[in-house]
Amino acid sequence: MSHPSNMRRQTLNNGSRKKDLPYAGRLSKLPFGSATKKKLSKRRFMFFFTLYAVMGMTLMALIVPRQMLGGSVDVDIDFPSISAFRPFDSAADRANTELSRRAKERRQRTRPPSSRRNRGGGLGQERSGGESELGYVEYLLPTDTSTEDISDETETEKADSQLLKKPSDLCGKHAQSAYEKHPHNYLAQDVLNEHSKVVITGVLNQLGFNLALALYNTCNVTHIFGIDDILPNTREHRIEMMDRYAILMKNIPQFQKLTVPFSGIHPHSTSGEEAHKADEFDVVHRFKPTHIIHLAAYAGRGDDMPFLGNTSGVSLYGENTQFQLLRQSMVSMEQLLWSLRKADSGDRKPPHFVHISTTQEGLHHSVQSIHSMYGVAKFINEALASAYQAIFGIVSVGIRLPYIYGPWGRRGSILFEMAERAVGNSSVDIIAPRDLPKLKDDFRFIYVDDVVDAFISSMQFRPVQSTVLSLAPDSPSSLLDMTEHMEVLFPRGEDSAGIEKHVIDKNTYNQDTKVKRWQTQDQIGWKPSTMLDDGVTKLLAWHFGRNHPFGPPLNENTPSHPNNLFGCMKETPDHNLPRRLPCASGCTTPELCTPSVFDKVIRVSKRATNSSCHFVAYMISLWSDDDHLPNAPALADDPSEDAKLCKVAFVANGSPLVQNAIKSEKSEHSDPLLSLNGKIQKNGWTLVWIDEDASFMNEDAYALLKLAPHTFFAPKVVKAMFIEANKIGAMSTDAILTMIKHAANPYMPEKTWWKPLPDGTKQKFVHPAEPARRSILFAPAFNFAPDFNPHMTSVTSVATVIAEQKRIKPSPSQSLQNRFYDHASHLVRSQELRSVYASDEEIEKIFPTQWIDSTWIIHELKLEESRQLRCEWYSEQAFWENSDMDDLSLAFVLAKRRVIGKHGFPTPGREEFTPLLVEPATQEDIVLGLATDKHATDQEGYQLYVRFAGEMKNKDANSQKEKSEEDSTTN
Repeated sequence: MSHPSNMRRQTLNNGSRKKDLPYAGRLSKLPFGSATKKKLSKRRFMFFFTLYAVMGMTLMALIVPRQMLGGSVDVDIDFPSISAFRPFDSAADRANTELSRRAKERRQRTRPPSSRRNRGGGLGQERSGGESELGYVEYLLPTDTSTEDISDETETEKADSQLLKKPSDLCGKHAQSAYEKHPHNYLAQDVLNEHSKVVITGVLNQLGFNLALALYNTCNVTHIFGIDDILPNTREHRIEMMDRYAILMKNIPQFQKLTVPFSGIHPHSTSGEEAHKADEFDVVHRFKPTHIIHLAAYAGRGDDMPFLGNTSGVSLYGENTQFQLLRQSMVSMEQLLWSLRKADSGDRKPPHFVHISTTQEGLHHSVQSIHSMYGVAKFINEALASAYQAIFGIVSVGIRLPYIYGPWGRRGSILFEMAERAVGNSSVDIIAPRDLPKLKDDFRFIYVDDVVDAFISSMQFRPVQSTVLSLAPDSPSSLLDMTEHMEVLFPRGEDSAGIEKHVIDKNTYNQDTKVKRWQTQDQIGWKPSTMLDDGVTKLLAWHFGRNHPFGPPLNENTPSHPNNLFGCMKETPDHNLPRRLPCASGCTTPELCTPSVFDKVIRVSKRATNSSCHFVAYMISLWSDDDHLPNAPALADDPSEDAKLCKVAFVANGSPLVQNAIKSEKSEHSDPLLSLNGKIQKNGWTLVWIDEDASFMNEDAYALLKLAPHTFFAPKVVKAMFIEANKIGAMSTDAILTMIKHAANPYMPEKTWWKPLPDGTKQKFVHPAEPARRSILFAPAFNFAPDFNPHMTSVTSVATVIAEQKRIKPSPSQSLQNRFYDHASHLVRSQELRSVYASDEEIEKIFPTQWIDSTWIIHELKLEESRQLRCEWYSEQAFWENSDMDDLSLAFVLAKRRVIGKHGFPTPGREEFTPLLVEPATQEDIVLGLATDKHATDQEGYQLYVRFAGEMKNKDANSQKEKSEEDSTTN
């Protein structure tokens, strides 16, 4: 085994060509396996194979000075020396080596002395004989030391010209505080403001998502470039992560299209816009950022890094391939560092680089104490940063993170599941039995907002040499502490088993941790501000809103909750809460809803429909210049049937229509607008007027009546049918009643009939039995041209066709919504790096959109399942503020429900029925394909469906034809 000191020596090839990129720079262009060897020369392949093999196993034991690891280092694994990997050179190889050596010596003799200071103790070190040996470098792992003062006069003058003039320009109080002590470490080019451009890898994980929003909301950073692998690549996981992607696109105006890497941070070389790019994915050249934040991390197994979630069984690479995590981590880290090295030219410094590490107990004391591949990966990342600083002078800031908790955690992690159980069934213990051994361990939790503050400050702190900062809370904490705080807010029932009380020994919070915490506070001015009990309250508030996004179910009170939980939710940023919707929508809790112009109308419309009617047909005309109202549907042939249908028109109170109707009543009341509202009949409609016309309404209020009408009608009304004004003339009361009653069909037995044929024979037809069905939503299917298949084109193309047919002018909000749906559908369908356990069915390769023509809609008002679908539709519509294209929002909602297993495959035929399925008990059942296809039913046993009327002319590729049987016999 070679001595560690020999492994710390490398020869710096100052004359290397630009094309001689590291292995990571060209990895994306190389297929995995033997094809790599065909791309690289024998010598280069063996060199980089040796480099990564050594780094991936015992890099730190071989390259870190012994004194930095606290004494001698004993490594149990016996690794061969580098010479053992070296092949026997042929005569040609030896000749090439000699020519390269002579060329290098010529370049060294003619090159002027380098002006770059050596911060790693490497370049230009003197030998014992006084001879300077260029190219000798020594790798030094960055440590948690205080900032050095700049002493070189030339560098001091250059630094003075780049210093910040006004400390108030810095973003965040922590950075402004630290500037007073270290002004030379806060440069003008690193200030976070509207001119900054930030690249964030891992932008959809908990920290990256919250950091991106904070950069925009706190520092006015509008140009944010996100990179995230969204692993594991299951359809269910990706569609869930699209909620975060949508929030970033909607809230950050200049948030760029998400980049999904294939190898490291490099997208696939043949995918879309990356097909024409250069050999390497040069982040700095591509995005020209001022800051790069490297947060990407993925746990290959649940026991590897439990707080990242259990991904065993759905792992990207199958089982027993944990080294792939190590490889991905090293590749992405060096791709970023190499891009920074290429950009380090001229007077301007390269983008500021911040990366994460981990404070796993013992990780930075000895190599033998690393217990997870995640820890090894982060340890090697620190070594790579140190190597690039020693060789190329690339300065970076590493942040060692403890366990983060807060909103937007990862499903499957211990804290996520604990919070889910806390806000769920009170008879279930908060801590799962499998996690009891970890109950008393010291985890040192920090709330995610505090970590974001630390990153904002460190992004503006540029040290003289690569530095690693450690974040730590004020005191240690454990899962038991978390459980106790959760039980205060959500007490367990009598059936709960209970947990033995235990107090962590505060002495375990050793002096080393306190020193590192002080150093972090000294350099970036940071210290945590969220106490554990406050953080747990915010965590449970997010989970409570996640489990009850649309408030309490029909005819039920608000779910049980602590008195101070809603108070906490009111002070929480909107992105950490369910979407705030108007109170009149009935899709939120009273404590979190927003007022609207419809609040005063609900009582009026309920009074107008509180008669003998069981059904309501309604139209909406809220323009202030309306002076005409189409005639209501003709009366029914049977007067008793006509009484079952109330006809209501919602209009603007300032329109000539309302003013003329009031004058015709000749009311003596002092305020006829108030007294006559809901009492005047016009052209067969009962007029209910609103205090505001549509031109002044925001988008979510305008769509409310159409999509979420269940709070506006009397309790006895069972179904409500919205009809657009241009469709009313073609409908009669009898036709409307028939359609409404047709929304619920009783059981139909199998039916057989014979049809005579011209040749005298008969053809047998069999109509299969149909179950009892009830529609939670009933609307017509959109009628596309026969040669247009909406499943084989982009969402934008389909939306364009619908907008042209409806004569809707495109808007910026519609364009943004189209772009997001297009990319989201692509990411969900993408097969790149998909798990070997994923389904290979053809239907998995499409995004299952279904398109309606919302000119009329029948709402079921008495089923909670129907309310949930309406609220989800209305929430999606209000989020994008695109009231004219509600067809687009429903298509995405239905596709999302299909992907996560709420809806099944639609039945074929003239009318399409999409069944509502019973949701599996756990999300793991969905991910592992254990979800059942059991149909959801109502209390009467009717199966629940979303129903599209009319013939669907374009079907999924796997749709089956309608069952029929032909049997021709002689008459």
